Amino acid sequence: MVTENLIQIGILVILLGFALVIIGSFLSASKGKVEGAFVGFIGAIPIGFATSERMLYVGIIVSLILLVIFLLPYLRGFI
Repeated sequence: MVTENLIQIGILVILLGFALVIIGSFLSASKGKVEGAFVGFIGAIPIGFATSERMLYVGIIVSLILLVIFLLPYLRGFI
């Protein structure tokens, strides 16, 4: 019973998120420039794409922070 409620709440939150993104894109479609970045890892090789140099740096910094967070349990054995 509890898991059914959690599944329904999760689906509702996902649909609400989609609705907010769609509404936000319609409301701000004509208000200026949009910048974005994608940085990911394929194995140990970092790959990054960005619309500006500034966003690429932001993406790299965020990915390095996430990499340290993900590797923290493994690094505890070495520290």
